[in-house]
Amino acid sequence: MLILKSDEINNPNGANYFTPDYYIFASSAKSSLALRTKPQVGINLWLYKNSDALIGPNVVVGNYGEPGGGQEYYTDLPVPISTRDPVIFPLLN
Repeated sequence: MLILKSDEINNPNGANYFTPDYYIFASSAKSSLALRTKPQVGINLWLYKNSDALIGPNVVVGNYGEPGGGQEYYTDLPVPISTRDPVIFPLLN
């Protein structure tokens, strides 16, 4: 929820990652996106390939003991949230 409070997606440690894939279960997202921990929510929002400087799509490489295989885009630019019609939904365990 800190992302919503700051009103932008801006990873201070590097790139911001996004997926066009839809996940209902946190375990599926963790596995396909090779995440360290299970995500709690999904945020569906509008992205713009050129103005957000998105790179991809790429296939997620396995990491953290997870196989990967999902799709990802990334950008080094911060992405605003409230102006992108966000839909936030909990992921099931």
